[in-house]
Amino acid sequence: MVAKKPEQALAEQWRDILALHARTQCELDRALQQHGLCGSDFEVLDVLADGGCAYRVQEISERVHLSQSALSRLIARLEKDGLVERGMCAEDRRGV
Repeated sequence: MVAKKPEQALAEQWRDILALHARTQCELDRALQQHGLCGSDFEVLDVLADGGCAYRVQEISERVHLSQSALSRLIARLEKDGLVERGMCAEDRRGV
């Protein structure tokens, strides 16, 4: 039996991680559907809950896997649903 090259072993490990992530994301999405949420909603709400304070959209975008424009739309939807509240940034009046 020929031993696998280190690159092949690493690629297989990467594929295993991706498969585990996909299964986990599917399970999470399935569970969240009961509450009218999706994985991206959960990811943003988790960031906000973890911080215990206000964040600017730009700060959140650095921690989640969404573009800033997609994140802004998601936050607008969460605000409409009463799950988050937007306010003016005290340090920078241009920021929300």
